[in-house]
Amino acid sequence: MSDRSLTLKSIAGYCIEEALWKLIIDIVAEIQEKKYVLGGIDSNMVVIENEDFHILPKADVIPSFCAPEGKSGEAAMVWSLGALLCYASSGHLIFGGSGSLYQRKHPSVKLPVLQKKHSSLTPLVQQCLTFMPEKRISLNELVIEARKGLELCKKRVRRKSDVKVEEMHPMFSSLDERWPEEMIENTI
Repeated sequence: MSDRSLTLKSIAGYCIEEALWKLIIDIVAEIQEKKYVLGGIDSNMVVIENEDFHILPKADVIPSFCAPEGKSGEAAMVWSLGALLCYASSGHLIFGGSGSLYQRKHPSVKLPVLQKKHSSLTPLVQQCLTFMPEKRISLNELVIEARKGLELCKKRVRRKSDVKVEEMHPMFSSLDERWPEEMIENTI
């Protein structure tokens, strides 16, 4: 990986749902495979090669991506993944850019909701960003849910494209056959 590698910071706000699910799967797999114990993972540490996400650990993590407890470990990495998903989805840092510093001062703050096109990830992101480390989802549970989410996402994408093909198919010869309700003239 070169200094000119594409990072998550470069594509934040422009990610498709499938990429967000894959981000979780790839990063968790790398954390587990390389046995990383990090205090946080920021957008400059996540490198994209082809269609895969990788971590380039570094000592200085952007505070907005560090968990509120300020300790390294699985729960901190889970919190960071939640913050990364919010950032990748919207291009904005959570809690107005204050990240965990704000959450530490306001432990009961409402957790972020992802934009509509990524709303299927919101419950998972909120499980990652729970203030109490012991109440956060585990890395194992996170990757299981991400795999399910990716499969559902792929099925939805396929179904949408199939519908377009069916609508354009010359099987229907007139508007009356395609429109189920009777067309009447508007008299108003």
